[in-house]
Amino acid sequence: MKKLIYIITLLCCSINVLAQGNTKISGTVANAKDSLLNINIQIKGLLDDKDYKLATRTGNFELKFNIDRPTQVAIIINDNFVFFPGVFNILVEPGDNIHIAIPELKRNLGYPWGITKLSFSGKGSEKINLLQSAVVSSFKIWNSEPNYQKQSLTYKYESADRKLSLIDSVFNTFKGNVSINAKNIMKASLYDGILDMLFYSSVYTENDSLRFLFNKYIIEKSRVDVFFIDNVIYYEGFKTISNYIVLSEFNNPVYVGGESFRKKNRFSIAKMSLKRVNGKPIVRDYLLSMCLLEDFKSRLDESALKEFYQFYLNNADPKNPLYGEVKSTYEHVQYNLASGKPFFNFSLPDPSGKIYQLADFNGKVLVFDFWFNGCSGCKQMVPVMEELEKEYHGKNIEFVSVNVDKRADWLGGVGKYSSKSSLQLYTEEKRFDHPFIKYLNFTAYPKLIVVDKDGNMGGTPPDPRSDKAGFKKFVDKYL
Repeated sequence: MKKLIYIITLLCCSINVLAQGNTKISGTVANAKDSLLNINIQIKGLLDDKDYKLATRTGNFELKFNIDRPTQVAIIINDNFVFFPGVFNILVEPGDNIHIAIPELKRNLGYPWGITKLSFSGKGSEKINLLQSAVVSSFKIWNSEPNYQKQSLTYKYESADRKLSLIDSVFNTFKGNVSINAKNIMKASLYDGILDMLFYSSVYTENDSLRFLFNKYIIEKSRVDVFFIDNVIYYEGFKTISNYIVLSEFNNPVYVGGESFRKKNRFSIAKMSLKRVNGKPIVRDYLLSMCLLEDFKSRLDESALKEFYQFYLNNADPKNPLYGEVKSTYEHVQYNLASGKPFFNFSLPDPSGKIYQLADFNGKVLVFDFWFNGCSGCKQMVPVMEELEKEYHGKNIEFVSVNVDKRADWLGGVGKYSSKSSLQLYTEEKRFDHPFIKYLNFTAYPKLIVVDKDGNMGGTPPDPRSDKAGFKKFVDKYL
């Protein structure tokens, strides 16, 4: 999905961003006067996320914005998530005016705050207090447990069941004025955090008890039904429901690749979704849409996508809110990114400031590696790319590394998150808003793209981390 970035920096007595807006979030950080606070407020949308970046030395911040539906909001201060541990987002509804009292930022702590340490007031705060109470309740179990990696599968399922039951109890006994829709979304958010961890463990286990535990604690208790209510799936549960479908299909998903099956076989997941949730059209269409969009942005132009796209047209409701995004993404891929299409005429600088353009590489095969500093997958890619560069040394091929960070992070990541022997280019402080990145229209990193000797799109090669031979076969056909 496209991301809209709004950057507003104010160093003054108070902050009031966007004077007009039907909804307001404000906050005060204790004992922060004269300390620089860099604040990032993320407004989560179905198709577009908006980031508001603020800076203050007063300890106070305020943001007014317009929304027409319940919306999840995350706040990050000096690189620390304010609501985590507990949750990453809070739910805000149109017309809310929520103030957050935030304790002093303590240095050298991994998670200095968390929703249980905050105080909320103002219109709309009652639902956040409900969310907070449910987190406090489940934390009583979390805090008494052994390390998650040391728990047996049976313990994990029994523990998850206890936590979910406690959350149910808090929500069922709450008497305050909170809309049913808000309750369902917040409950799904808490369920998602618990079930995501549980299902991740489940798809990688060889334990013979998996089928029994999954049926007893998930199927028989209808634990995923919260994601099937109205439009809840638009907020939470895509990954959880996808793994739920895999767990429903295979007695031991580990033997088909675990969670990687979901990532590598999105068309299969879409077909399974049609079978498992066809009676839930909102969930069905969301899963079909997201699986296809993820496939577009990871594989670009492979011929199998055409079959997947036709499957989508045959089975998804054209009125679903992601239908237009799917169609426009497919058309962009087919008309601009298909094999043989002229590649984007980029213009990017190297560390010295020298500008490189597509025409500079006429007669050479290009292998682009797109990355960002801190990307774990990018770090794993480095040794493989360095091996490939050695193997292709002396051949008519150029390895080009393209970074999407700010300059300091770009240069600091070379050799750690990208091969140091590649040609190093970056997106000139424009990051994901650079025309080159927007044109390619992908969100998953690392991303490899091959361009042929004539400057035409070759396509996305197999990932050399898992299929080095397949990568070389793909590239060699262009040499």
